[in-house]
Amino acid sequence: QGSLAYALDQTLREGHDMHAFGLGTCASLGSRQRYARFTASMYMVYSTMEEQFDMTSGSSSCCATVWGKYGKILRRAPKLKADLMDVLEDRNCENTKDGEIK
Repeated sequence: QGSLAYALDQTLREGHDMHAFGLGTCASLGSRQRYARFTASMYMVYSTMEEQFDMTSGSSSCCATVWGKYGKILRRAPKLKADLMDVLEDRNCENTKDGEIK
């Protein structure tokens, strides 16, 4: 108790219907097409967020401090991109339905 992880866990439990969240997650894994759509969406979110965190480098903000220290282990966009490349049948990520993959 008292940790950030605990507080975030409590917020998720109180603010989200975890049953619906679980069903949505299972549905996104139900087929190759759904997983590709989900992964492309997550890639877009993480790549944008990580680009913004990268831009804080050199500042004295808490984001810059945390991202500077833990960014290498927290970064997810490259792994999501690799997953997406594996999932897409034609291996052409340049023009996915959900957006362009860099």
